[in-house]
Amino acid sequence: MAQACRATYSRPLNLMLWLACEAAIIACDLAEVIGTAIALKLLFGIPLSAAR
Repeated sequence: MAQACRATYSRPLNLMLWLACEAAIIACDLAEVIGTAIALKLLFGIPLSAAR
């Protein structure tokens, strides 16, 4: 997919697509960390600040 975008689109647009993908990756990782902290709180009573 990345190779097809690089071959098809201009350099500035490829940069924008790359930044959008990085933002999506960061958002997914953040949701995973927050979800894990909440699960530890619910299951074991570990404070949210200690769960990170």
